[in-house]
Formats: sequence, C-alpha cells, structure tokens
Amino acid sequence: MRLATIALFAAGAAGCASIPHTSPAQMETAFQVALAADMLTTLDIKNHSDIRESNFILGPHPSDAKVLCYWAAAGLLHYAVSKEMRKNAPREVLNFWEYATTTMELAYFGHNLGIGLKVRF
Repeated sequence: MRLATIALFAAGAAGCASIPHTSPAQMETAFQVALAADMLTTLDIKNHSDIRESNFILGPHPSDAKVLCYWAAAGLLHYAVSKEMRKNAPREVLNFWEYATTTMELAYFGHNLGIGLKVRF
C-alpha cells in the first residue's frame, strides 16, 4: 500500500511539473496554506491522548510552542529554497518541487483529519 501511494504521488507530481500557467507565487502560496493546515491539525494532538505525532523531531505530544517553531522554520526554509530555485533552476524543476511538497503537505493534512484531528483557532 505504501509503495502504491508513493508511486501515485510521484506520477501526479511529475505530471504537474509541466503545467506552465501557475505562477511561482501562486505555487508558494498554495504550499504555505497547506503547511498551515497541517500545523493547525497538529496543534490539536494535545487534545487526544490516544493520538501521537509521527514526526520524531516533534515527539509524540509536542507543545504548541514546539509545533509553531517547527512549522515557522519549515515555511521559511521552503520559501528560501523556492526563491533560490526561481533564480537558478529550470521551471519544470521548480514546478515539481512546489507541486510535490504541496501534495505531501495536503496528504499530511488529510491524514490528520482522517484520524480525528480538527482545525482549531
């Protein structure tokens, strides 16, 4: 099952890499929104003693501060890499990077919703 998911993800991201009409700013915004959605559901883990965070960096029940710092760093790092790629990488490579990472974040968000986590403010 895991191999099939990876294959489907890779095929979808590769197909999206050639889409020419989405601007880099739109792609980066989509990633940052998906990242924020994943973060918001991760913040809900503390309300569920039976659910554990699978990211070993955060630990099983991360504090809000740890989650916020981790996601801020992830967002800034992704932006910096994307900015550098806009200057130096072929457009197809940038598209693949943006679509692959956005798809991955949306998958994490969907997983979180599927196991009962909620978006809370």
